[in-house]
Amino acid sequence: MTSQQSAPKAADAPKVEQTAGKYILFGAVAVVATVLDQVTKIWVQRNVDLYREEIPVIDGFLSIVHAENSGAAFGILNDSPYRMWVFAAFTVLAVGVLFQMVWQLPKDERFQNVALGLITSGAVGNAIDRVDKQSVTDFIKVYTDNPSASAWLVDKFGTSQWPSFNVADAAIVIGLGMFLVHFLFLQKDEEVAPAPAEQPVDTDRSLAAPAPAPAPVAAPAPPATGPDAGLPDEEDDEAPTEMVSPELLDKLRNGQS
Repeated sequence: MTSQQSAPKAADAPKVEQTAGKYILFGAVAVVATVLDQVTKIWVQRNVDLYREEIPVIDGFLSIVHAENSGAAFGILNDSPYRMWVFAAFTVLAVGVLFQMVWQLPKDERFQNVALGLITSGAVGNAIDRVDKQSVTDFIKVYTDNPSASAWLVDKFGTSQWPSFNVADAAIVIGLGMFLVHFLFLQKDEEVAPAPAEQPVDTDRSLAAPAPAPAPVAAPAPPATGPDAGLPDEEDDEAPTEMVSPELLDKLRNGQS
């Protein structure tokens, strides 16, 4: 006996419905955040002296400065001669992955859509800086002047201030934080019932000729009435009339009349 079981096809996988609203939301978040990043950087470049001026926003916690970072976030690859090629390849790969993730999102998933828009804006905003001037403008300085906190930070990390960053960096961090919140608290595990296993098809039986149908059974004839009732049918082969004597037939007819 041989059996054949069909393998599942990739085309049978459920398709994600694509709607214009999903891409409009993603594009709007990405464009607005990118514009905000570029506008703030241009303002800092024109109004804050590089590495010399500091504008306090919250005393002892937040200031506006002007720094140029030729590396990645927090100065990574700052001195590498191949940093521009690395950044270009990473940006193209990251944006491609982000667009693929947007394409796979359900049409009514807004939380992750906004997160992807923020991350995309961060990658594009810093890429614009690198293409334009081979460095990224950072201007947000977070620090502490509290003596005990500052002493502890210096003892543990060597500094009491966070490396300066910009709106694009903040957008990336916020987007990643939103993904973390989604996966930890908002994602619902969808229990999908397993599909019934396909029964193997017996090719020997399926190719064999069908069995003949049983012969129809004739309905019994209704009982005879009249003067010949109770007499054998002359056309009945199983009870031929020639085996009955004429004298007996006359007696039977006379008895019924």
